[in-house]
Amino acid sequence: NDIINDTQRQRGVALGVFSAASNGLGVLLQMVTLLIGSSAVLAGSMTAEALATYLLYLDTAVDSALELGIEWSSCNDALGSAERVLGILAQGVTSQRSS
Repeated sequence: NDIINDTQRQRGVALGVFSAASNGLGVLLQMVTLLIGSSAVLAGSMTAEALATYLLYLDTAVDSALELGIEWSSCNDALGSAERVLGILAQGVTSQRSS
């Protein structure tokens, strides 16, 4: 139980750090885009509608990338679990044959 609790705690901390870093990166990217875009709007080289549209597309792309990372992590967890189950089943088959 202690090993499982420690592992779950470590995974929780890792997921928290990943989420904070990735969300922070997304917000930073949006802030830089807004700063540069607002300068372009004030200079007249871009419309406010174009900037708003670009920010919405950027938000969609960042959210999709974050979701992809989370799903990839889930797939890796499932693969590791499947390998463990298959290893246990293989040990059971081997021990039954030797009996």
